[in-house]
Amino acid sequence: MKPLPALAVLFLVSFAVLSIAVKREVLGAKARPAAPLAIEVDAAVPTFALETLDGATVRLRDVLWRKKLVVVVFWASWSGSSRLLLRVLEMGYHREDGRGLDGKGVEILALVEDEDPARAAAYLARHPVSFPVLVDAGGAVARRWGVNGVPLFVGAAADGRAAFAGDAASLVGGLQSWLAAEQEAAGG
Repeated sequence: MKPLPALAVLFLVSFAVLSIAVKREVLGAKARPAAPLAIEVDAAVPTFALETLDGATVRLRDVLWRKKLVVVVFWASWSGSSRLLLRVLEMGYHREDGRGLDGKGVEILALVEDEDPARAAAYLARHPVSFPVLVDAGGAVARRWGVNGVPLFVGAAADGRAAFAGDAASLVGGLQSWLAAEQEAAGG
């Protein structure tokens, strides 16, 4: 099977977001409006050091030093839209041909907001991802970042400032803009 290019992944994320909205509308469920984040575009993002599900420590500051963009994803295993978006992100993240997001200098850090991280670990055992999954025990980072819903995202540039922030639709637009700017800067 041929790997998907990054823009195809962005299309799939857009489709997933639209599908969720249509499902809610058809079923008559009132969608909760996206909660604003305390992080605003161009503002400095608070740093953190969290453990992965297997106990390794990841420091945002260190990842920002190595990558051009870090997408911090706040998610929970009980959230259907979180699970769907995590799987779609995985499809475009790592590719052997170097055309995935990781080959473009993007790192994804998925912060688990489950009260019981074992539930997230069980979900990931069935649907593994190749990017780091960190445990935000007690939601301390989510509170500092002003998160009060999932899934929410912040794209942090290498300078430690937010390039984009918000819900899944913001992720798609933010990544498209960032990728286009990177391509233009590279002369292509």
